[in-house]
Amino acid sequence: MGLFFWKGIEENSFRAREDGNWDFFPNGALSGGYRVNATQRERIAAGLRRFYGLGTVAIFVALAFVVFGGGFLQIWPFLALLVLALLAYWAIALWPLYRGLPRAERRLGFRESQTQAARNIPKWRIVYVLVVGPLLGLLSLFLLWFGESEGETTVVIVGVVGLLLAAALTWAGIVMWRKRRAFERGGG
Repeated sequence: MGLFFWKGIEENSFRAREDGNWDFFPNGALSGGYRVNATQRERIAAGLRRFYGLGTVAIFVALAFVVFGGGFLQIWPFLALLVLALLAYWAIALWPLYRGLPRAERRLGFRESQTQAARNIPKWRIVYVLVVGPLLGLLSLFLLWFGESEGETTVVIVGVVGLLLAAALTWAGIVMWRKRRAFERGGG
């Protein structure tokens, strides 16, 4: 199972080693990694693709329940079950693939992680982020205005959260675009 939008995203979890093997970072720059060979890398990458596919389906199911099921406050237990199901998948299907493997000697730095993502992510996906971030910001500003004018506190909160997410998304897109351009100018 794989959705075209996430194609290649699992590459960001791996760093090539000088000995021809790989370091796998299940939590990116947030924690240490594990040394894996080519066979282990492919099994883990396939599991990550399934995880991202299932996560995307879960997001769409959750959005449908929020929109058609009466709002977040009424269906949050179902949303919590979706998150728990994803965590269970990770614990049952992915964690055993790298549990007990030797630890990587060096962590993946945040800057290194961003640079690696900018190199691996297709250019169209970076452009998509650069378009969606500001559009989400405009939608969030509208929600803030509407929530304030109608006295709807929940809508105002959604607008504020949306603005924060839009700012983070736009910032990430700009950083990835700059790093990608620098990589291409350097002959990569």
